[in-house]
Amino acid sequence: MSKEKQSARSSAPPALRVRGLGFCYPRWPRRRKEDFALQDLSFEVPQGLSLGLLGANGSGKSTLLACLGGALIPTGGEIEWLGKKTLSLELQQEIGLLPEAELPFPWMSASSFLNMTARVIGIPKNEGKARTRALLQEFGLENAGRKPHGKLSKGMRRRLGLAVALLQEPSILLLDEPLSGMDPVGVEAVRGTLERHRKKGGTAVVSTHQLEELEDLFDRILVLDQGRIVGFGSIEEVLGREGAWTFELEGTEGDRVLPLLQPLLNEGVRLKSFGPSRQALGRFLLNLRKGR
Repeated sequence: MSKEKQSARSSAPPALRVRGLGFCYPRWPRRRKEDFALQDLSFEVPQGLSLGLLGANGSGKSTLLACLGGALIPTGGEIEWLGKKTLSLELQQEIGLLPEAELPFPWMSASSFLNMTARVIGIPKNEGKARTRALLQEFGLENAGRKPHGKLSKGMRRRLGLAVALLQEPSILLLDEPLSGMDPVGVEAVRGTLERHRKKGGTAVVSTHQLEELEDLFDRILVLDQGRIVGFGSIEEVLGREGAWTFELEGTEGDRVLPLLQPLLNEGVRLKSFGPSRQALGRFLLNLRKGR
């Protein structure tokens, strides 16, 4: 990154600034205690960075993303979007949200749903059609474009939801479990989307249970537990290391490697595995598709 870009980024307001954020669901008739989904969250996400949102089911990830996207109004604290405390209509156009919930109107085709959404959010007709065609192609939905989207597989419905989030070409992406139900081809499409978004200077907050698929794209991670932040920083800072080392060598045979390891084995180091690596299933399926 050039010094000019670094200076501009450092002087710009963060994409998201959260201070003392709380959210409490209304009391149910039989519920005596208030149900706090989020409690006193404070953090910042600078522009151009990607944040991984981690935590067990029920930890508050979806609620936090809904608050950041304006779908829920916090019951405490405040949020700033690009330095502004009010989520105006203009500012909403800078945010692309992929919620956990299914898309409405399941009888509509994927193409019609994208075109309709484009018109509703104010994209001119011809431009909306062009973006729809491009997004259907980007996420491998060309053949499914005329089918009712409610009859598509879960992974394909998630791809369509991501396409909807990208219609406005937002600067902030908020994605709730985008890899849910995805096959390796879909995972690669999501990765490509996040990589291109980051190269354009965009910001992303992504909740996921599949950290290993996206961890190299996250600049920081935030871990929630029962609505509270229990970890925030780089993956190494938050998760640490367990003491096991891994390395891969290419272009050599095992009989040349083992003598190099022998001094460590003599000192009592335990060798957990040894041998050529197996091709990952995801990479195998991707190569299979490319070879067709």
